[in-house]
Amino acid sequence: MRKENAVNKSGFTLLELLVVVLIIGILAAIALPQYKKITEKAKMVEAVTMVKSIAEAQQRYYLINDRYLTCKETEGLDIEVPGSDNCNYSTCKCKDNGNFIYSVSNTSGESIALAHRKPLYTYNIHIIPSSNKIGCNYGGANYKPSKIQKELCDELKEKGYL
Repeated sequence: MRKENAVNKSGFTLLELLVVVLIIGILAAIALPQYKKITEKAKMVEAVTMVKSIAEAQQRYYLINDRYLTCKETEGLDIEVPGSDNCNYSTCKCKDNGNFIYSVSNTSGESIALAHRKPLYTYNIHIIPSSNKIGCNYGGANYKPSKIQKELCDELKEKGYL
């Protein structure tokens, strides 16, 4: 009589599983910063587009009414600004879309369209329609922009687009 001693070995060894986990970890470590940069850039591009639209609407309002809207009135804009009205940015009327808070301002007879990064109000994208120049500011006593935000903001200031 013959003994069957053969053991059916199927599956992975612990070492093989550890190598796979290590490779996945290295790939994730490389991909995650790029993913964060791409998502932040997408949010900023959306904000820049909205700020340009608000600025153009302010210019149209000025041509019809010979004055710019103040920050307490936004109903005169002929565009739909996305977001809810439940925002607490200063005393101005604004729209909050979860990423940015959009508002208009009228300083010294000039219009300024603003997008404040939520929840960090010291990080904003703005445009003055008369100069048509896009700006991006960050700063303040308690705010330190992330490296990605700083790079994108500096690129926007330098080139005027992302």
